[in-house]
Amino acid sequence: MSVLKIGRTLIDGGGKIPWQVTRNQDDHVKNISFLMDRSGTWRLSPAYDVAYSYNPSGSWTRDHQMSLAGKRNDFTHGDLMVFASNVGLKSNRANQAIEEIVSAVAQWHEFAERAGVAHSDVSRIERTFRMNLRDK
Repeated sequence: MSVLKIGRTLIDGGGKIPWQVTRNQDDHVKNISFLMDRSGTWRLSPAYDVAYSYNPSGSWTRDHQMSLAGKRNDFTHGDLMVFASNVGLKSNRANQAIEEIVSAVAQWHEFAERAGVAHSDVSRIERTFRMNLRDK
């Protein structure tokens, strides 16, 4: 699997990067892995360890552990688009992948209610979402 294909997969193949920067602070190299099938073909593993873990005073959860565009916070739509371009993903597909993730995160209240998350936690968690990643 080429580095470019890995990069495209991280945006387009399940939206791992848009998901991480939208809200999952617990992003580190042990949370991204690959699987090889019997024919020797590699692919990105399904997402795992994506539970909410943000603590503004915690050294591991205050900032992202992995960087994007040289930053560990304050990501922009442009940062994602530069990454997408660098790995050869067309801008319309990158925008679509980003929009899918942001739209899913926007349904947080519905997901939280179905999961039985306490109302006080729903609001506290929602305030930390980065919903500014949509194309402007």
